[in-house]
Amino acid sequence: MSPIQQMFLGAGAAVQNYSVGFDGSGDYLSLANSTDFDFGSGDFTIECWVKVTGNTSIKGLIAKRTPNGGATNTNWVIYIDGLRTRSWFSNGSSYFISDWNSSSSLVANQWNHLAIVRNGDDWKVYMNGTQTGSVTNSSTIASTSRSLYIGADHPGNAEFEGYVSNLRVVKGTAVYTSNFTPSYVALTNIT
Repeated sequence: MSPIQQMFLGAGAAVQNYSVGFDGSGDYLSLANSTDFDFGSGDFTIECWVKVTGNTSIKGLIAKRTPNGGATNTNWVIYIDGLRTRSWFSNGSSYFISDWNSSSSLVANQWNHLAIVRNGDDWKVYMNGTQTGSVTNSSTIASTSRSLYIGADHPGNAEFEGYVSNLRVVKGTAVYTSNFTPSYVALTNIT
């Protein structure tokens, strides 16, 4: 049994007990605005385990934006599209990183670890611990008061179909700066 299978004990009841399932039709999680999700120009890490089970067209995984969309209404958004990640980051008036794609794909119907990391001006995407995308940018992410959505880019739009587990958002720390072995145990707080 692989470490990932050991972590999730296959695709049966354990997955239901230790992850959040989204059916792509009206379900998402929302969190009230918090400065914990306002990264500015600082380091950050957004990571989770994700299992895509349905439609692979563009679906919101996690986003800080309003239902109006567009750069003026978005701080940041991470999508799954065709099993690749697509990300947008806004300064409040325009996207300074727009449609940033990973070079590799997630594996459908299997657990995949995903991490988006900013370390200074270096931004990286990691899939299952391997860097699959990078960009250099020194811009500041908008810090406008907005809700955080998980499983959609905002209510009723681009709703994700699959499971998310161990979502961790770390403000102020680039947890990963090179390839790594994803944790197969519950994630802990990092300050």
